[in-house]
Formats: sequence, C-alpha cells, structure tokens
Amino acid sequence: MDYKYKFSVIVPIYNVEKYLAESLDSVINQTIGFEENIQLILVNDGSPDNSGDICIKYRDMYPENIIYIDKENEGVSIARNTGIGYVEGKYVNLLDSDDKWALDAFEKVYDYFEQHYDEIDLLACRIKLFEAQNNFHGLDYRFWGRGTRIADLNDPSELFTVQFTNAPTFVKAETIKDNEALRFDPRLKYGQDSVFTNKIILEKCKYGLLKEALFYYRKRQSNNSAVNKMAFEKFYYTDKLDYYHRELFRYSKEKYNEVIPYIRSVVACDLMWRFDRSEVHNVLSEEEYNTFKQTCHELLSQVDDKIIFGLPVQKTYTRRSVAINFKYNIDYFKALKLEDSKLFFREFQVFDMSNNGILCTLNSLGFGENRCTVEILIANWLLRATESGGKLVLKVGDKVIKPKEILDYPQKTVDTIDGKEWYYSSYIFKVKLKAKDGEPLQLTPYLVYGEKESPIFLNCEKFAPDGKSPASDCLVQGKYFVNYDDGAIQISQQ
Repeated sequence: MDYKYKFSVIVPIYNVEKYLAESLDSVINQTIGFEENIQLILVNDGSPDNSGDICIKYRDMYPENIIYIDKENEGVSIARNTGIGYVEGKYVNLLDSDDKWALDAFEKVYDYFEQHYDEIDLLACRIKLFEAQNNFHGLDYRFWGRGTRIADLNDPSELFTVQFTNAPTFVKAETIKDNEALRFDPRLKYGQDSVFTNKIILEKCKYGLLKEALFYYRKRQSNNSAVNKMAFEKFYYTDKLDYYHRELFRYSKEKYNEVIPYIRSVVACDLMWRFDRSEVHNVLSEEEYNTFKQTCHELLSQVDDKIIFGLPVQKTYTRRSVAINFKYNIDYFKALKLEDSKLFFREFQVFDMSNNGILCTLNSLGFGENRCTVEILIANWLLRATESGGKLVLKVGDKVIKPKEILDYPQKTVDTIDGKEWYYSSYIFKVKLKAKDGEPLQLTPYLVYGEKESPIFLNCEKFAPDGKSPASDCLVQGKYFVNYDDGAIQISQQ
C-alpha cells in the first residue's frame, strides 16, 4: 500500500489555546522531517477559545501538511473518528492537544516499526510527566529490567504490561482505516482511548514497547483536566463500567472465546482506581451505589486474585481490600491470617512484619527520672486484621507492656470508598528503665492476634542523624544512650 506520509497525527482540539502551539511544535520540529514525512490533522471540536485561530495560523504556514477541520462540538471520540477519515500516513498517532513529543521520537518509532511491521499493530512509547510533575508515568515499570521489546500478552510474564491511553502510541493505518469496529465510542466520556487501544492490541495479542522514544504527558498545574474531574461524575461509576469494562470483556470473548488474562488485568487495574474515592457517595444515590457494587462484583468475579494482588500500580491496602470485599462479599481484613510473622489472604502474602515501611513508626521518645514515654504509630488496618483483630504491645525482654493510652492520630488521613479515616492510631507506652547488670534494655513492638503474636519492625527514621541510618549512631537523651537496631529501641545508661 502506498502512503503519502510516514505519519499522520490526529489532534482533537477543545479549549486548549494555552497549550496548543507547544504541542503542534513538538510534531513540526521532529528530526525525521515534518514537510516530507508528517501529516497533521487538526480537528477543532467547537472550541470556544482562540484554538481555532491557532490552527488556521499553522495550516497557513504548512498548507501541504496540515488539514484543518472545524466542526460543532460532539466530543473527543467523534473528533478522533473524523480525523481517521483523512489519514494519508503509514502510521497514526492520536495526540492530545496539551501533550507533546520528544523531537527525535518519530524517527525512532519509524525505524522500530519498520523492523517489526508484521509482528505488531501498535507501538507504545515511554511516558514522562511535565508541568505539575517531573517524573515518569506510573506505568513505567513495564520497562524496568526489560526495556524495548515486543510484549506477547499470552506470556504470563507480560500479564501486567497494560496499555490504556492512545496518545503515546502509534498504530498502523492499515489496521484501523477500513475496520469500523476500531473506532472511538462516543458514549464514553472517559476511557474511550483504552477501549480503542486494547481492541487493536487484541488483533495480535502483541504490541511493541519502545523505551527510547519519549512522550510528554502534561499534568496541569490548574488541575482542571478531564482526568481530574471524572471521579466527581456519575458516569465514572455507571456507564463507563458498561461501555469500557464490559465491552472489553465482550470483545475478548468474541475473538478468543474467553476473557484473556491480559484483559482481566486491564479492567481490574482501571476499576480499582475508584476504590479509594469517597466522592462516590456524593455522586451516586444509595440505589446507584448498590448497583455499582454489584457491577464490580460481576467484573471482579472474572478476575483472578493473583491479578488483584499483583497489579503494580494498585498496591494500596484500600484498593485491594475493597476489590476483595466486592468480589467475595466478605470482610477482607477479618479474612487475613497470621502465619510465620506474615499476614496472608489465602495463598497471597499481604504483609511482612519484618519489613513494613512506615506502617509501624516511632513518633516520639521522651525521658524522665528512670522512665521513658514511647509513642508508636500503627496503621489502623493492621489492627483490623484477622478474625480477632490486632493489639499492639511493647516487650522489654520477656515482659509485656500494654499501652497507657490509645489515641486517634488525625495528622494523617486516608481516603477510602466509605470516606476519610485516620491512617494511624497512636499508642503511648510508659516504660520503667531498670537495666540488669548494665545491659541495655531492648524495647520491641509486637502485634498480637488472638493467641498468635509477632514482633513488628519499628521504623525509626525520624530519629536518624542527618544522612545516617538510625542504627548507625547512639543518640544521647540526658543520662541515656539510645540506639535503634533491628527495628527495636535499645536504651542504656551512661
């Protein structure tokens, strides 16, 4: 098939006068050569600002390369579908009008796609955030240790190599030009790009990942992008689950007579973003919320637990617990079991007491005459774990010390689907300092679940000398030396 250009770039435009020129310039200044190799298709979707004037200015500068379409506002899906009808390039990119490309990206994409043309229909590039953030996208783990490759989605090692957005991807024009099934669904206000992208990926169950080509995704300082607004809209919890999640399940079954594990992973990953959004109760009625729960149950019932516990971007205890609650209609925390200092849900390890980050933290340490006061912050979800629930105690040698006070710790909160809650409880312990034969006292926190108990690593980083680990130096507290070692507190007298 003959193509006039190597690339066609479709840009749907609505109310982006502040960003549009920067986005278009990133295409025009590509090292592969714009006038010889790139077609720009600008679709103004009834934008009320000066975006149309900017488009006309660029079209007049490059009349051979730029097509400008001015249409009434019908939404981004119809704008993109309109643009597809004008494609004259071999490879197609659907660029959002506030994002941009590294200037050598197209050159690298073309070389790689030409080498692997018969293997894949879609190639995804590495994503870096800019403006409000300056780091790589959460999905960057797909490149860690593996780099550029063809991801075969029938390979279990690629189960979490999920792709959602179309903006950092390139698609073969021949794949989409004459296939009406591969179009954007105008019923979807959000997520239409993920449905479009994953239907293309399902054609071969493979896609390319190109680490060397960089796409810049704008995280706006103004926080007014569509992504930031969708959690406050009813659609996000209702129709999107039908037209996105159920549709991908349906399409996979149509092609392969099953929902392949990769699609289960895509759907679960997107669905779980809702599980720590308390806004849902301000958006949905009680009846609508119950329908939402039932739909989540239906979808998650088709998702293996290894996906729920394995998704690299969905590791929070909140999202996992809600997913399990919805899937099985159980209390996830009560279903946890303590074995060998680890908490498990069935065969899946949830938490290791010996290495817990900030879930058990030393918050303050004060000394009086032959006595010290220890304040430990413990994550509340650990206290809800197992059928019996958990209790935090402090051991001094073999002696068990119970807390003198247990307080709420409102300085840090966490958002859950049921509202905001305090992340920590504050446990206050009073310890008499009576050393035997000059040996240091070791204070070790333990979590007790019914008849089972386990020491839990105590994070003492707050008390570390600058640039050093807590265990590297003793700190002097009046007449006492304090050392933090092996997740415990050691106290000795001068």
